[in-house]
Amino acid sequence: MVFHNFTMSIRIAREITQEFYISQPSHIAIEEIAAYRGVLKHLAILEGCDARLVLNSKYKTGIATISSAIIEEGRKRFALAHELGHFELHKNNKQIWTCTESDFLKWYHSNDEEPEANAFAGELLMPDELFRRHCVGKKPGFSSVSELTELFHTSLTSTAVRYTEIGNYPCALIASREGKISWFRVSNDFNHRLLSPGAKLNPYSCAGDYFYNHIIPPHQPEQVEAGCWLENTNGNDGYFLYEESIAMPNYGVVLTMIWKK
Repeated sequence: MVFHNFTMSIRIAREITQEFYISQPSHIAIEEIAAYRGVLKHLAILEGCDARLVLNSKYKTGIATISSAIIEEGRKRFALAHELGHFELHKNNKQIWTCTESDFLKWYHSNDEEPEANAFAGELLMPDELFRRHCVGKKPGFSSVSELTELFHTSLTSTAVRYTEIGNYPCALIASREGKISWFRVSNDFNHRLLSPGAKLNPYSCAGDYFYNHIIPPHQPEQVEAGCWLENTNGNDGYFLYEESIAMPNYGVVLTMIWKK
């Protein structure tokens, strides 16, 4: 098991943010930042991965190749920031890093360093204080997340994670795969215990409906019984949550946000 040092990831990203005097989302020129730190971006056709970092240990530099098949600019930016994270955090570990889209979805304690690179990229592209300021007045849901995604030019998943971590409302973000919970993030003020990773989805949840019945989740919040997502509801069928889920069929993942009714 790899011990993850998210504190170091965030600290180094904040040092870079301060070095570049970033005070607006438009200031976050990730290609320029990466080049200044010693990593040049290159677009090319890649097989078997979505991004690759090759290090030159002699000159302490690197080349981050991003798949030209990635269409969304936010995903390209996150991929580059992710590879820069490997350069800053893990350059003494090995010479070549190959990362897939599933690695960019690892925001939990896996047996590799990918979550650290994601934490670094999240803080660099969506600095805490700046992101928090733009969350004011934005209630939970993918409508708010999409607005922030456009503002910061980031990926949907990374923005949803960031909103959950430092937004203004109690909420939780859950990723599901193959009808089971893969991982989740909760805001500090979300005072409920979620079902554990590995738990089967409740068929009465929107996410469960997608996996079991192949029904695309509606593009709006739905009321669901709290027991669909929470432990120890004590059979209180009158307690409801709002759930909004988005299917990502290319990755076999459903992202879900829940918050109190």
